[in-house]
Amino acid sequence: MIGLVLSLLTACGSASNTYPQRTVKVYVPASPGGGTDNAARVLAQHLDGAFAGNVVVVNETAGGGALAVNTVARSRPDGYSLLFFHEAMHTGYQQGTVRQTAEELRPIATTARQHQYLLASSASGWADLDDLADAARADPGGLTMGVSFGQTTQYTGAMLEDAAGIDIRMQDTGNEADRVAGLLSGQLQLIVGSTATARQYLATGDFVALAVTSPERDPVLSEIPTAAEQGYDVEFPLNFSLLGPEETPDEVVAAWTEALRTVSTNPDYRRSMAEVAEPVSLDAAETEEQLRTSAQTVAELSRLVTNSS
Repeated sequence: MIGLVLSLLTACGSASNTYPQRTVKVYVPASPGGGTDNAARVLAQHLDGAFAGNVVVVNETAGGGALAVNTVARSRPDGYSLLFFHEAMHTGYQQGTVRQTAEELRPIATTARQHQYLLASSASGWADLDDLADAARADPGGLTMGVSFGQTTQYTGAMLEDAAGIDIRMQDTGNEADRVAGLLSGQLQLIVGSTATARQYLATGDFVALAVTSPERDPVLSEIPTAAEQGYDVEFPLNFSLLGPEETPDEVVAAWTEALRTVSTNPDYRRSMAEVAEPVSLDAAETEEQLRTSAQTVAELSRLVTNSS
């Protein structure tokens, strides 16, 4: 009898420790409808098993992502408050708006990569980065690039200036929709845009994509060469990673690893995510290395951003 009772208690205890047992909040430091938000929601909608219906996206944009990062970093390390973010966490830290580094959080996985394009008006007559560089050298400081100061777009612009040896005027324009409007109106000559933006305006004939700033071509627009292929060291994709508080238990990481392994093979998930960003599957260790490398890159670029401001 005692053995039976102990067995039942053990079983009940094991069940009570199954994660997740309640709603997991995934904090996204971006407004609804943008690339980061959409990637998080596609992931949440396609999780199954214990995670199905138990993951909600919480948009927290205050402080350029600082509040979301701080909320997760200071939350209980039980797996119920997580962060879904990208390289803007590193740029925010370098700019002093985000207090925590990626090393102060526990990497769980990287689920998608958003390719970033250098886009110009079709009326410019440019076809590639050489054409842009020639135009910039002919009129130093005369070309205007729309960016968000202190954000990844400005870092991309600074990297381009350094790689091409050119001087471009950086204008603090706002979000991607604002940058698109500026390029359409002729107020801007160059912007950074996502795959969705590039595909939409290449189809209408309004924009030309000079390069994609990724290590490899984007499968969605595979005809567009990388900057590196054209001889320019400009590489700044956005990697969407899931992170928890620093002391997040191994059991939580393992549960997410298994859930993400399952969802990554789901054709519906892959199709839906491909509309937003390229699906990737990096585990905790790979994500930690990716975060370390990208943080170092951003730190090195900070002097260029200071000079280009």
